[in-house]
Amino acid sequence: MQADLAQNVAEVAQATIDHHVIITNERGRIIGASQRERVGSLHSPSLEAINRRREVVTSVDEARRLGDVRPGVTLPIELAGEIVGSVAIAGPPDEVIRFGHLVRREAEVFLKERMLLEAQLLREGARQHLVQEIYAFSGGDMDRDFLLARGREMAIDLALPRLCIVIDLAPFLTGEAKAEESAARRRIAAEIEGAFRGHQDLTALLGSDKFVVIPAVPRKGGAFLEELTGRCRDLAESLNRRGRSVAFGIGPTAEGPEELSQSLRSAWRALVLGRRATGGPGVFLYEDYLLDDLLAGADRRLARTFVRRTLGGLTDQDDFDELKATVRAWMASPFHPGRAAKELAIHRNTLTYRLEKIGRLTGLDLRDFYQLFSLALALRIREHPALTEPKRKDGERK
Repeated sequence: MQADLAQNVAEVAQATIDHHVIITNERGRIIGASQRERVGSLHSPSLEAINRRREVVTSVDEARRLGDVRPGVTLPIELAGEIVGSVAIAGPPDEVIRFGHLVRREAEVFLKERMLLEAQLLREGARQHLVQEIYAFSGGDMDRDFLLARGREMAIDLALPRLCIVIDLAPFLTGEAKAEESAARRRIAAEIEGAFRGHQDLTALLGSDKFVVIPAVPRKGGAFLEELTGRCRDLAESLNRRGRSVAFGIGPTAEGPEELSQSLRSAWRALVLGRRATGGPGVFLYEDYLLDDLLAGADRRLARTFVRRTLGGLTDQDDFDELKATVRAWMASPFHPGRAAKELAIHRNTLTYRLEKIGRLTGLDLRDFYQLFSLALALRIREHPALTEPKRKDGERK
């Protein structure tokens, strides 16, 4: 039994029954007392109660004979079939005997709650460490076997196909008192865990503001991904109705431990790229931001040169936004003017005029898919935060 818990039980019990209380460990040594100066002393009636596994009544005469012992009643404290200590209440035995079982039950309840809390913290710590090991996994048969073994310790089969979800709580849990923020985070974490209750779902709170979910994916993963994305959106809406917004990054499906680390990293990237693109919370799939991630690693000078040469004078036009929307609609339905015009809600003649104008300004043939793709890519690069031209300060030369 832990001393801080024993001291708490002794003080609470004394305030309730108005009699001095001591708590001992399994060796009869006092570890908690309403009279703190008694802590550390050996309590002989407790040794008897522990060894005999039943209550012991100490009369006035016995207390006088034993020395540093008070009249009263002593009962063993049992937890999971084991005697872990004792509780003793000082006072006339006939008067305090009625409090003995009450105080013992209180001590046992406190102990059980502490054990459950510690077990939960141990599970959470183990899950956190496993997620960290997945992130750090670098391949190799030895590392793979170790990672699989670590998963089996928690009944998690990491050989199953899985994908990773990273949930960001940070931007939306600031500005509150620390206690309120912590309570809000626990409530959100509990709701997230409630949404992922599969026996093979691995969940972990990392740090104070990131939550990772690594569910197993059925073999027919396409429908599962759609269902999972919907589940994330439902969860986001549920939290949003209570004034809480969170952002989700979803990585690609991994067929085993070798790909799982990459899926987790991709989920982090999806979260960053999605929030950067939208400026707010949402559910972001990495596959939707794969090109953005690829562009983020491109040579900036080369990318800007490509943009300038490809777009030509297009960006100087007053109707640039309309022309840009036209390129995207045409890219979505190439060589289908009816669909593109409908998407833009314009007449086909207007679409033709715009496409010809774009061709004149860029020197590109928008009927050639390669040239059309180059134009669409240049527009995408132009808006990429990592590749855009830095803003010049006033008076700075171009």
